[in-house]
Amino acid sequence: FTFEQVRRTTIPCFALLEDRRTRRNNSSDALLLSCVVLQLLRYFLRSIRGLFILRELLIRCKFRGLKESRQNSAAVHSFRMPQYVIYDCEDLTMKVFLMPLLKCRVRHCALLMMALSFTVSAESVWAADPLPSWQDRDARQKIIEYVEKVTDSKSDQFIPVAERIAVFDNDGTLWCESPLPIQLAYLIDEVKKQAKENVELRKDPAVAALLKGDIRGSLADGLDGLLRLAAIANADMTCDEFKENVQQWVQSAEHPRLKRRYIDTAYQPMIEVINYLQANYFKTYIVSGGGADFMRVWSEEVYNIPPEQAIGSTARPKFELRGDKAVLVRTSDNFVLNDKEGKPLGIQQFIGRRPVMCFGNSDGDKAMLEYTTMGNAHPSLGVIVHHTDGDR
Repeated sequence: FTFEQVRRTTIPCFALLEDRRTRRNNSSDALLLSCVVLQLLRYFLRSIRGLFILRELLIRCKFRGLKESRQNSAAVHSFRMPQYVIYDCEDLTMKVFLMPLLKCRVRHCALLMMALSFTVSAESVWAADPLPSWQDRDARQKIIEYVEKVTDSKSDQFIPVAERIAVFDNDGTLWCESPLPIQLAYLIDEVKKQAKENVELRKDPAVAALLKGDIRGSLADGLDGLLRLAAIANADMTCDEFKENVQQWVQSAEHPRLKRRYIDTAYQPMIEVINYLQANYFKTYIVSGGGADFMRVWSEEVYNIPPEQAIGSTARPKFELRGDKAVLVRTSDNFVLNDKEGKPLGIQQFIGRRPVMCFGNSDGDKAMLEYTTMGNAHPSLGVIVHHTDGDR
């Protein structure tokens, strides 16, 4: 499991079990919850973040509210709750491991105590410093104070799990954007690669300028010039082909100054913020002016943010049948730039909830910061990020 998959699996438990109307004092609940815990332990025991969630699952749920409904299937066990289902794809090891434990309450409780002992040490590590790369100054303290305040169920500023939405700009906020935005570096490499194979393409003024190293000249027409490069780079490419192409590029292309892969230029302090929020059951989104399809290729690998939670600029693809396959082909039609005032519109369209936390670094994020912090029904926090540490 990825961390994000585990988080999405456990959050419905909390949303249900924190509702007093659904709580029941059922002696079998401990065993049922244990079964969920055991299915996730292989991931949890490899991750401080995972151990933190496991501790919350055991302590906050208090072994209450789960109902069991087993399916007659050798491959899947289903733990059903009202409106929610937790699935675990079972392999032979877990089958051999789980079944004897389900028959023995004493051994099962002993295993739970062992898991709790692991989580106590994990909690102390987390509590010691949730943001170790941040300087101990006001900004860091404000973030921690805010999270503690809105996640405390006894606080009058408590925010329910379902409404804990945090949004992040990407370029310059989560990863490097100098000397060029990384997606622009990808487009330049793609256009150069195609120009080597296509003599006619070299006659295009924008391409000719690019081949001479004149990036400003190739983008002299602003957004229209950028769209022209994108159209050249993505000509007749399906969405699946684009995804594969970007994946190959990000695994090998290097930043010219830092001499590391572009996907390794994410800012460590911001990775820690995302992890910290996810561990406190915030749903984290990227809301960027960059291409949505471009970010969705690597967002889960780099940030533990799944592709469906990456919101960016889009163009409408077209549906085609190619042989015996149905495909979507990339185009530049109906291009929508997800920047400035467009960001709150994208948030409404794709999330449908107003964020309570927002991180940005430029005037392109101003409207999103205002939408988060002005007129919000919940306590909110806007953070303008200024990175001053080139090493991290």
